[in-house]
Amino acid sequence: MEPAVENQATDRVYRIGQTKPVFVYKFITKNSIEEKILKLKDAKLDLYNLAITEENHY
Repeated sequence: MEPAVENQATDRVYRIGQTKPVFVYKFITKNSIEEKILKLKDAKLDLYNLAITEENHY
C-alpha cells in the first residue's frame, strides 16, 4: 500500500470521532515486495541526505 493511502486510512480513524489513541501496526513479510520497497525507500533517503546538505541547499 502506498504511504499516502496508509496515512489517509490512519487519519480517517480520528475524523470519525475517535478520541482515544490509535495504534497502527504494519507487518512486513521477509523477502516480500513490501520489504524490498522499504529498503529502496531507505536507500533513496540516504542518497538524498548525502546529496542535499545545509551547505549546498539553495
